[in-house]
Amino acid sequence: MTRGLKFKNPTIIAQTNELCDRLRKEAAKINPFELEGKTVDHVVARLTDALRVQDFRLDFFQWADTYIQTKTEGNRPKYETALRAFERFLGKRGIDINDITHHMLTEFAEACDNGPKLAYSARKGIVTTSKPRTGPISPQYLSRLSHIFDAAKDKYNDEDGGAVVIPRSPFRKLNMTPPKPTTGQKALPVEVLQAMIDDVDCSETVRRSIDVFLVGFALMGANIADLWEAAPPKGRWWAYNRRKTRNRRADGAYIRCEIPREIGPFLARLGAGRSGEWWLPELRDCGKDPSVAGQTINRGLRTWCERRGIEPFTFYACRHTWATLARKIGVEKATVDEGLGHVGDFRITDIYAERDWERIADANRRVLSLFRWQ
Repeated sequence: MTRGLKFKNPTIIAQTNELCDRLRKEAAKINPFELEGKTVDHVVARLTDALRVQDFRLDFFQWADTYIQTKTEGNRPKYETALRAFERFLGKRGIDINDITHHMLTEFAEACDNGPKLAYSARKGIVTTSKPRTGPISPQYLSRLSHIFDAAKDKYNDEDGGAVVIPRSPFRKLNMTPPKPTTGQKALPVEVLQAMIDDVDCSETVRRSIDVFLVGFALMGANIADLWEAAPPKGRWWAYNRRKTRNRRADGAYIRCEIPREIGPFLARLGAGRSGEWWLPELRDCGKDPSVAGQTINRGLRTWCERRGIEPFTFYACRHTWATLARKIGVEKATVDEGLGHVGDFRITDIYAERDWERIADANRRVLSLFRWQ
């Protein structure tokens, strides 16, 4: 600087003049009557917020990498899949969050639903397959990207202070209605479950898959992840915190399920009652984690369906089947939701009100009475 305290560097002078010009433009937008009774600090804060809005930059993918760490292990891969699809569409892994538009997302949805179906290969990575799509995939992708986008708005926008750095809502008018369950997840007819109960002529691998499916069904649609990590129960009750929703419910998705005597033979074949840390050691032998174990079980179910000439289904069908049958025999929707551990209309008051687990167990007995058990 000179002795008169003036800048010598022309670059600094240019940047200072630019900043002053921006401040003058923002100051000119303020109605003088709005400043009655306001302090200089108020004016400075208002101008600073205005410049912050103009200068705000946030890479959507970098923010997403931080956000998905708050998700459960089971849900995290779903967000990562949606992000990879968005990255393939953009042709790069990086975009400013304010550059995401409704038109861009519409084109992304069309590309997802009309493009070739992709699959993951451990050897080749993501590959194109010739299999037809069972339905649109874009609602699932858009829903997860929308969660990431809205979380950024909640964190960085200051509506009260007037600093709305992410003003757009590009997901607002998009169709993000979840698709109907695929064939493999639909509720099964009573006859199919009865055939599973009666089948004694099958390989050990298939038998184990059937046993796991029927145990999950009889325990009110328990997921493989919850059965896989289940410790031996005490007495006639199995209590657990449902893995998928434990972080989204104030009660940790606590479920208390009576162990039906009808599934005694199936539990025995899965190793229940052995000394050890886990309730069903045979299920844990199916894979190193619940995801791998689920793939093993689904392969066994697919083999059984092919031999029987039945349309293939996956393990998740047991939850839909239990819920569907419970509603058909007149079980209240609230009881079904409690048995399944849904997030649903759960309220904070439900933490303090002791749930009637005997009532829920009675509903399960009514469902199981529809079948002839060995």
